[in-house]
Amino acid sequence: MPRSKRDRRVTLAKAGKKVLTRDVKSKIVDEIRGAVDRYGNAYVLEIENSRNELLNNARSVFKNSKFYFGRNQICKVALGVDTSSEYADGISEIGKHLSGQTCLLFTDRDFETVKSDLQSCEDTTFARSGFVSSEKVVIEKGKLEEFKVSQEAHLRELGLPVSIVKGDVVLLADYTVCTEGETLTPEKAKLLEHRGIQMAVFKLTPICCWKKDEGFELLR
Repeated sequence: MPRSKRDRRVTLAKAGKKVLTRDVKSKIVDEIRGAVDRYGNAYVLEIENSRNELLNNARSVFKNSKFYFGRNQICKVALGVDTSSEYADGISEIGKHLSGQTCLLFTDRDFETVKSDLQSCEDTTFARSGFVSSEKVVIEKGKLEEFKVSQEAHLRELGLPVSIVKGDVVLLADYTVCTEGETLTPEKAKLLEHRGIQMAVFKLTPICCWKKDEGFELLR
């Protein structure tokens, strides 16, 4: 017997951004303050062209240190928002620079070593939508051997004037993907990825630091 539609259960819960509970936030605050106690130095780093795999590589380079990504407001609370609430003398100053694409690094390494190790983490990666192109890229007309016939519709959606000729994907005319200084759209970024062109550079750049024995220092 068919099941009645009246018996169907409907969930009213909405899926959305994960909200951290008070207990989780408190745990993160305790972890950050534990890092302040454990390590001699704390750095605020600016993140350019963030990618999970490259951030994980940075963690491996700084395996005896500690990163905190994507929790800027919680980090500020843990460090203290001013001199009256700061966890250690002068450390609230670095919290003022935690905004946008930034992160915290706790380490015992000196500045020259940190700078050198951060440079070793730099790597090229595929640009995403919103990236400003660093060069002109043109795809010349003719057979596009790297693409399958089944990809023709996808390439048309990305803006390429292509057609199937004798079982091959063929570009009917030269196509300028981007020019130098142009802001990439999602379609242009995808085309560059298809062509294997990496324009973006992943970087972690020190903005400021706090040293347990010396206090706060602005690095740029």
